[in-house]
Order: sequence, then C-alpha cells, then structure tokens
Amino acid sequence: MNFLPRKSTWFQIFFWGTLWVFIPFLLLGDIDNTSRFFVRSAIVLIAIAIVITVNMEVILPRLYFSKKQLAYILAALALVAVVTFLVSWDGAPWAG
Repeated sequence: MNFLPRKSTWFQIFFWGTLWVFIPFLLLGDIDNTSRFFVRSAIVLIAIAIVITVNMEVILPRLYFSKKQLAYILAALALVAVVTFLVSWDGAPWAG
C-alpha cells in the first residue's frame, strides 16, 4: 500500500484490524447486542492479525520475493479462505 506511511507488521495489523472491526458498526449504524459485537470484533481482529502476520513474515518473503508469484497468490488465497472459514464457522465456540 503506497498511501500508508509505514510498512511494519504491527502497523498493518492495527490499521486494517481497526478498519474491519468497525465496518459492521458503520454499515448498520447501531449495535443491538454489544457483547456479541465485541466478541465478533475481537475474533475478526485476531483473524486479520493472523492473515497479515503470516503473509508479511512467511509467505511474502518465501514466495513473492523469490519470483514465485503464482505460488504466492495461491498460498495467500488459501490462507484467507481458511481464516474466513474459521471466523464464519457456525460450530465454533465464539459463534454462539
């Protein structure tokens, strides 16, 4: 992202995590069940932290910088798919 002033992993987690945590609030405009909102926001923040950390610290250096763009794209899509499945899984303990 060229418009972000820093490239550190923690800054990316904070920026994107904050953005995605507040999207349901911004779209709905009201929070009926605050405890569910905070639990769901925490799960989304953890998921985003996992995706960004694994991408920036593992996948990017090993695949993208090694000129293996197709492998990088497939690995990144697989990572996002697995994390999205875990977050939206109805049988998870946090889905209640």
